Amino acid sequence: MKKKIIFSLATSVFLLVLGLSAASAMTRVPGVAAGNSFSYADLSLNWYSNDTNATLPSSFHDFNETQMLNVTITGVQGTNITAHEVQSFKNGTYAQSDGFVDVETGEGINLTTWVIAADLNAGDSIYNMTGGAYSGWVINDTVYRMYPDGLRQTDHINSTMTEVTENQTLSASKNFYWDRLTGVMVEESWEFSNQTGIYLTTFSLAMRITSSNLWIIPEYPTCALVLIFLVTVTSAIVIQKRTQFKTQIS
Repeated sequence: MKKKIIFSLATSVFLLVLGLSAASAMTRVPGVAAGNSFSYADLSLNWYSNDTNATLPSSFHDFNETQMLNVTITGVQGTNITAHEVQSFKNGTYAQSDGFVDVETGEGINLTTWVIAADLNAGDSIYNMTGGAYSGWVINDTVYRMYPDGLRQTDHINSTMTEVTENQTLSASKNFYWDRLTGVMVEESWEFSNQTGIYLTTFSLAMRITSSNLWIIPEYPTCALVLIFLVTVTSAIVIQKRTQFKTQIS
């Protein structure tokens, strides 16, 4: 999967120099089922370097040529989730891979950070992991964000870091959003900067969900549901009164 390749550089930087406080342990519950699928076609990449010898990494080229990423859940057993990914390229070719993740422990291959447990809150770690790559990934807040399928409540992580040495300054930031109801990643972005002497190299990557067979009807916040309910009830009362009135005068 592209997780192993595309974001390997940014992930390595974070794991080496970014420390976040771990949250208390809790029981995790998957929010997806076999057959659920999620597509990502809103992808963007920006890369810059004033070093004439620098070239765009091949993994970035693959990302830039990607037309769509589709992730389909193939099975859920306890806290373990398996999935199949199809990466479609603009030239008509595609690549396929399988993966799994345990939303309790974070143990997985190719699917880690794609899916976390459902109904997590601010202050929760994305996995109950003692040490390891994602032990310090803690949800900052839950926020509503608009996607093509509607308004979704999301669990959000934002973090930044800067490391300065004698001749080099590294800085990076990441934003992840997971649908709170399902635990599926709906948006992520990375920014990275490397200033070494007079040479500056930067890149940014972003990806957003574009569709899912799970969200045929958009999820509305409670206030919207109440408003819809009131409008429906009011309309029903008006129709009933008009019907009664017509019956009385006929």
